Amino acid sequence: MSFLPYLSAIVPLYNERENIGRLSVEIGKALDLLPYETEAIFVDDGSTDGSSEILNSIASCRKGTKIIRLAKNMGKHKALERAFRESRGEIVVTLDGDLQNDPIDIAAIVSRIAEGFDVVCGWRHRRNDPRWKRARSLAANAIQRAVTGLDVHDLGCGLRGYRRHVLDGITLRHRYDIELLPLSIAGTYAVGEVKVGHRRRVNGVSKYPAIRTAIGISAAYFKLLFRKMSSPSS
Repeated sequence: MSFLPYLSAIVPLYNERENIGRLSVEIGKALDLLPYETEAIFVDDGSTDGSSEILNSIASCRKGTKIIRLAKNMGKHKALERAFRESRGEIVVTLDGDLQNDPIDIAAIVSRIAEGFDVVCGWRHRRNDPRWKRARSLAANAIQRAVTGLDVHDLGCGLRGYRRHVLDGITLRHRYDIELLPLSIAGTYAVGEVKVGHRRRVNGVSKYPAIRTAIGISAAYFKLLFRKMSSPSS
């Protein structure tokens, strides 16, 4: 089976200066193992902790590294949206900037896409998060699978892969649309998953408050469900 010629790895980040150096090294090693021409895109979402200076140093040392800077903190959705527009890859892989996603799993995502899937979600089957966080995620994903029939266990994993035509064919309007993208395209594109590792956060703190994120995603999910139920084809 032939491989697509170009792959983009996208990392949105905000105030992750303690993690950027190690993450960039790990991404570089992971990409070097793939039979693709590659680029690594780091999106600095208005960091104020000196992340920008570290990113400058990384870009000057490694070919194929691109830095996108947002003037102020716009959120993960806007960071990804900008990077999608500027990326070159026919396959695009996203991962978080906190080192909890292991870049070595990019290969597993890409391999699954090569099998014919348009979108592949990482499944953190052994999560290194607090018990309450794991329980909330299990409940949310169980409801989504039951309602939509989409057989994906972990909608919240930041490690995902997309074929270019999927990104070119969608419009993201809501700040949580990117989290719900596999649900919104189910039935139109082939959505798969693959088990990936998940590491404990060592440095820094989560940038996405749990309550606000849960409320936002829940509201967007029910809007999506309503649209699907109201569509003529449903």
